[in-house]
Amino acid sequence: MANYAVTATPRVIATYISAGIQHTMECRRPRGEAPATSINNAHATMADFSGAFASLLPTDFLFVDSVYIPQDSDVSTPSGSLPGGPTGLIDPATYTGVMKVTATTMSGKSNGSKTKISIFGVFWDPSDVAGPAANGKVTIAEDATVATAHTNLNSVAPTYAIDGTIATFHPYATVKPNDKLLKLVRRGLIG
Repeated sequence: MANYAVTATPRVIATYISAGIQHTMECRRPRGEAPATSINNAHATMADFSGAFASLLPTDFLFVDSVYIPQDSDVSTPSGSLPGGPTGLIDPATYTGVMKVTATTMSGKSNGSKTKISIFGVFWDPSDVAGPAANGKVTIAEDATVATAHTNLNSVAPTYAIDGTIATFHPYATVKPNDKLLKLVRRGLIG
């Protein structure tokens, strides 16, 4: 697996399927944390983050692989377990190509660096001009799922930034198509 992330801190990368497309989710952990603890805590963060969006995820949402990468390394090894994934409720056939490649991202920062965590397949209807994602930003006041994800990331299963300290996440999520995947939609390779 090619990974170009900074190697300073341990990280766990899980692969998942959402609306028929494979994606990855990454969580950093603090330096010096035992590998098993890093894996368990990262998986808890991923499960709580994705679980917040369960009612808006496709029925095919599934974590299929997970790797652990130690601090100061770019060599991954199988984690030996998977995050507990939610059961989505939305039929994947109802997604447009653009909806399939749209990420919902929550960003945060610590004392010395920034971080973010994204999930694909959250069912935001871009044609709904009165919907919470109409402007590409969904606040915790606009949507209960974003509020739950925000709470989970900040207190239930915290995640870390590149500097290895706990990140505090902003009270909103951004909603934006992935440019690389959007090109595949436009070419008719994702539909």
